[in-house]
Formats: sequence, structure tokens, C-alpha cells
Amino acid sequence: MIFVVLGAVSELEKNLIKERVHMGLNRARKQGKRLGRPTVIVDREKIRQCAAAGQSIKSIAKQHGIARATVRDILGRGRVAKNPTGNATASH
Repeated sequence: MIFVVLGAVSELEKNLIKERVHMGLNRARKQGKRLGRPTVIVDREKIRQCAAAGQSIKSIAKQHGIARATVRDILGRGRVAKNPTGNATASH
């Protein structure tokens, strides 16, 4: 009986928290605040030129402040992983 009451109170509190969070997000959006991760503008052609010049994916990513996976996506190279049979396959 006590656990049922505690469970109900807990669920009520969870719903109140969820409601307050949504209200805060809606208020922030109405004020014009941008939510989420900031957008990064990437010069794809410059990345391709760096790769053509022989720079490594790691150095290109560090130079431009982006992830190595992003550089691979721009260059059209998927990460190469070995499947259980030992053959290399490109993953996406």
C-alpha cells in the first residue's frame, strides 16, 4: 500500500517536472533563442583540396574543427570495418 502511494507521488512529480521543462523550452523559443547544437559551416571544397594534397583525415578534421566522421562523409569514404569473416567492408 505504501509503495503504491509513493509510486503515485513519484509519477506526479515526474509529470510536473516534464511540464515545467516544456514550458521553459516554449518560452525560450518564443524569445527567439536557438536551442540545440550550434551549426558549423564547413567549406567542403577546401576539405577535398586538403585531402587531395595528401593531408590525413585526422589533420583535416583538427584544422577545421570538425569530427573525423564528417571529413569521411565529405570525402565519400565510409569507415572501414571488418566483418566476422575478416573481410573489410565500408560501414555507413
